[in-house]
Amino acid sequence: MTKLKYQIGQKVILNCKNLVSSKHLDEDGWFGVTGTITDITVKRIKAVNDLRGTEGFYSLQNVKSMEQA
Repeated sequence: MTKLKYQIGQKVILNCKNLVSSKHLDEDGWFGVTGTITDITVKRIKAVNDLRGTEGFYSLQNVKSMEQA
């Protein structure tokens, strides 16, 4: 499996499953919201959630590139 490279400023899909009840999640357990990466650490991606306008840290498994969606 190829590891995706993320860049600051890149638009991505964020898994914001903590914002909704489980009945609104898709079959993979995702509630996808678009966002923009603002920083990258070894274990987390910091991004602005376009739905709420808030910035937060997301684990790598909770971020997908727009091409993956």
